[in-house]
Amino acid sequence: MIDDRSPQSSGTDTILSVIYDCDNTIGIAGRDVDDALALLYLLGRVEVELPGVTTTFGNDSTEEMYRICSFLERGVSFGLSVI
Repeated sequence: MIDDRSPQSSGTDTILSVIYDCDNTIGIAGRDVDDALALLYLLGRVEVELPGVTTTFGNDSTEEMYRICSFLERGVSFGLSVI
């Protein structure tokens, strides 16, 4: 969820700082891909600063979320640590 009540302003552009929480299950058969697509969308937006991504249990185990996000980081290299 983007909280636009207190965005940082940079001249005429507004930068939104977002910490994205997801249960990314892209690559697991029969699971949703919406969280991964939302992450890629956020990474592609110039008006969004993404200081962190957190993973949580939801569609699978936390271990599986970590594995998938680490795989996505290696493939896309979005410059964030997966912990």
